[in-house]
Amino acid sequence: MGQSDRLQNRQRCQVHHLTLAEVPLAGTYETLGLDRALALVGAARRVGWPVLAVDGGTALTISAADAAGRFAGGAIWPGLSLQGRSLHQATAALPLVTFEHSQLPLPERWATSTGDAICSGILYSAIAAVRDYCLDWRLRYPNSPIAFLGGDGQLLQQALALGNSYCDPTLVLQGIAACRELNRTERGGFEPPNGLTR
Repeated sequence: MGQSDRLQNRQRCQVHHLTLAEVPLAGTYETLGLDRALALVGAARRVGWPVLAVDGGTALTISAADAAGRFAGGAIWPGLSLQGRSLHQATAALPLVTFEHSQLPLPERWATSTGDAICSGILYSAIAAVRDYCLDWRLRYPNSPIAFLGGDGQLLQQALALGNSYCDPTLVLQGIAACRELNRTERGGFEPPNGLTR
């Protein structure tokens, strides 16, 4: 393919900037991250409502949607690597620690070096917080799937070992696909995916 062919292909491509208003998730608020909404829709596309999405990325986020497909709230705090970088940058002597995305088995809780103590503190506190949110969600929706995504999603999912949970790093992309399918449905082309409606 020559340069003029590539240029013609680019000119035929249309870019659509997806907005939160186009995501089939009720009860959102203006500053809700589009990625959080799309992750929920992507998870619901796979397993239906209700669903809890735990994103272990730069920010560690938990987002929930109830049985009616309505945003039910969530939480945001610094992700594992961001916590490690923050400690390193904001203190004079603490080393920079890194996290392997498959860091199982977990490090010793009672660490005997500074670097290991940082890893232990960050990992075990994040796991405890996520577990607490997941258990509270399961009190409301006992059979609700819990979807993990993000760079540290698999580590969190495996460390928590909760039943009816899975890790899928493509949930945001699946949410985008669901929005596209819904848009086609509204134009008369396809059935909405897994009960998703606007």
